[in-house]
Amino acid sequence: MQIVNLLVATLGSVMSLVVLVVALMYVVYIPDEPRLAGQLPKLLVISAVFAAPGALGWLAFWAWLRRRPYRFIAEAALAAAVGGGGLILVAVLRA
Repeated sequence: MQIVNLLVATLGSVMSLVVLVVALMYVVYIPDEPRLAGQLPKLLVISAVFAAPGALGWLAFWAWLRRRPYRFIAEAALAAAVGGGGLILVAVLRA
């Protein structure tokens, strides 16, 4: 289970950082391309969708590593964040 937690944590964190860098480039180029301003909120939501499982993955990994009593709650929260994040991501990309 720790490998899955570590994989989700790493993937979520890296993807969130990549999307934030893209959002930063959007902010830099908004004066030249005003249409980018309308897409910036979507990028921030997508970054949050990746950041939530990333953060919960690190929490679950640490909880399993230290055998904390809340490790099962962290696992459930991680599963909910991955499932809910997937639904939010589909809704944002279809809009």
